[in-house]
Amino acid sequence: MRVAMVLLLGWVGCAPAVVGAPHGVPRDVGAVSAADAGAFVPDAGSDAPVDAPVDAGEVPPMDAGVTPPPDAGCVRPTALNTGVPAGTVLTVVLGDLTISKAGAIVEGVEVSGDVLIAANDVVLRNSRIHGGVEMAPNARRGTVDHSELGPDTGGYPGTALMLDHSFQLLYSNLHNFRLAVRPQFDVLLRGNYLHAPYGKSGDATGGVAGYGVSGPGGVTLECNDIDVTTPASGSQVDLANDVFEVTCTDTVNPPQGLSLSHNWFGGAGYAVYIWGFWGTLDVKDNVWDGHAAYGPVWFNGDTAMRAWSGNGYADGGTLKTPEVISGKNCEG
Repeated sequence: MRVAMVLLLGWVGCAPAVVGAPHGVPRDVGAVSAADAGAFVPDAGSDAPVDAPVDAGEVPPMDAGVTPPPDAGCVRPTALNTGVPAGTVLTVVLGDLTISKAGAIVEGVEVSGDVLIAANDVVLRNSRIHGGVEMAPNARRGTVDHSELGPDTGGYPGTALMLDHSFQLLYSNLHNFRLAVRPQFDVLLRGNYLHAPYGKSGDATGGVAGYGVSGPGGVTLECNDIDVTTPASGSQVDLANDVFEVTCTDTVNPPQGLSLSHNWFGGAGYAVYIWGFWGTLDVKDNVWDGHAAYGPVWFNGDTAMRAWSGNGYADGGTLKTPEVISGKNCEG
């Protein structure tokens, strides 16, 4: 992911945009650069604080400022109940944005480029990001909540829209990606709508995919709709590779656990690849649409299932515990 400079969010002089137009409809917004707004632009390597709403005396815990699902249960995510809440006024930031103040709460921004979270305990919420979001190597416990990631048309040129460690992605709408999310460790996805992959000829597109995953922590997906059945307009790739695939887990320092629960999985070759070494492996109450070209699950048996229950198809059919298919952790 490219990050050209550290920007401050200039609240003075930035024309607001109002969320509510259907996806893909150009917003009638004005925008100014950081220089036009009079905002200070530090050197790219500096640790200057972000001039945004920040609770300076309190570091937000995980789930800070997060709205629970409508009935505190699992409601299927769609474009209507994920992403930026309708009526939110957005302040436009041109270019890439780095958030480098620990505990910063940044909300209501529309960023034309990428966002780099370069500090601990950062919350980015109610925002429209036309690029992707990445955790810097030493940053921990990032939160992206009720936001929309991805370009309106075409495809995002980076590896994934969200990557790659120690973050939670909540109630957000991701689209026009080669990969939506690339997880590494300590990753939680809850209540998100991941859809409309985009690839050039020869690209392997997919929903959630990781390679070389290691501990500490694990990967948890709860109540997400990951639908790669229909590619974005203009995509040269019709069949996505996978809905979920994490392979080549570290055998010396394996991730603590993989948990897939109450998700909807749609499309792809094999929809879900369950490979590699995990501390625990739990797959419960997920729904497959039955449209995967080769099958719903490729399970290679490196880690025994601790729990497989309540999984099935959208038409009501039951999905039994998968048989082991040959192919070990890092073999093709």
